[in-house]
Amino acid sequence: MAQLTHYHNKYGDVYGDGASQNGVGTGLSGEVGKPLLIGSTTIAIEPQAQLMYKYLHLNGFNDGISPVSSTSSNTLRGRAGFRIFKANLTNDTKSGTATPY
Repeated sequence: MAQLTHYHNKYGDVYGDGASQNGVGTGLSGEVGKPLLIGSTTIAIEPQAQLMYKYLHLNGFNDGISPVSSTSSNTLRGRAGFRIFKANLTNDTKSGTATPY
């Protein structure tokens, strides 16, 4: 999965002053998993792994009183796990059907 976001923030105060800020964000995610039957049973185990990356950049601006600095952040997160479930192999190809997580 990939996502691109454009930010256009508007700020205001009770005195009618305001400022605006632009920015951009991106996100990428990839996941893998493969179910494996346990012996000759209909029980399967599915190892899974996922990697997610996020980048955010917001431009600096001035609100008429003081400057506000820009900011950037990078985040990398991973996940690993497995699930055990009863495999549904009743379709014609005997390859299984979609099983929700």
